Amino acid sequence: MSEWATEVERDGYGLVRDVCDADQVGAILSGLENVNIARSRAGIRHVMSQSAVANVARSAQMRTIATSVLGPTAVPFRATLFDKSPESNWLVA
Repeated sequence: MSEWATEVERDGYGLVRDVCDADQVGAILSGLENVNIARSRAGIRHVMSQSAVANVARSAQMRTIATSVLGPTAVPFRATLFDKSPESNWLVA
């Protein structure tokens, strides 16, 4: 069992550091700059419909992480952007 799977089993979640490099983060940010999706104060739902997000979510690296925890049939299906900033802050519980 992978380290990530062990954390999820034990804690209900796992942290994976340095998953996206600066280029991937930049591509996501650029891809979402002019996105035409309903946005609330908290963020944006359904961002998997944006190619910049879908490309990262479907990448080999993300698939390796997901399948190590969920098994070989894991696929990305939903993405939500949480917009937490000093001006737009809210509790996630």
